Amino acid sequence: MKRILLVSPVFGVDAINGFFSGISNIADNLKAGAMALGAFALVICGLGLMIPSKQISAYIKSHIFHVCIGALIVFAAGSIIPTLISNFAF
Repeated sequence: MKRILLVSPVFGVDAINGFFSGISNIADNLKAGAMALGAFALVICGLGLMIPSKQISAYIKSHIFHVCIGALIVFAAGSIIPTLISNFAF
């Protein structure tokens, strides 16, 4: 079976490289905002644990795991996206 390679601006290498570099740029721009939001959420959790209220403390303890997982995903995405781009770039 013969393979037919389409070489045009739509299917060419430049379009794919542009797509991957666009994803990398978006991730870099969003990472700073997500880091600030994660830090703010952790500060709010810390302040909530210092308040002597059992209801607030229980609420914070039930949600702090999700906040930490979200922060971990943001950190991991910052290192995984460039690795994927460098491995799959044509």
